[in-house]
Amino acid sequence: MWSVTRENLYKTRKVNVNFTIDKHLYEQFKRVAQKDMRKYSNIVEGSIRRYVQSKV
Repeated sequence: MWSVTRENLYKTRKVNVNFTIDKHLYEQFKRVAQKDMRKYSNIVEGSIRRYVQSKV
C-alpha cells in the first residue's frame, strides 16, 4: 500500500506543454544541447525561470 510521505508531498509537480518554434532554431538548439549532453527540458525550464525572475 502507498503512503504519502513528507518527501512526496513537497515534490515539484511538472506539466507537459507544447511550444512552436522555428525549425532552424530547434535544430541548432538540439545540436548544442546534445553536444553538452543536457536534457532539453532542463535548458528550457532554466531559461523560463530566469525570464520570469527578471520580470518580477
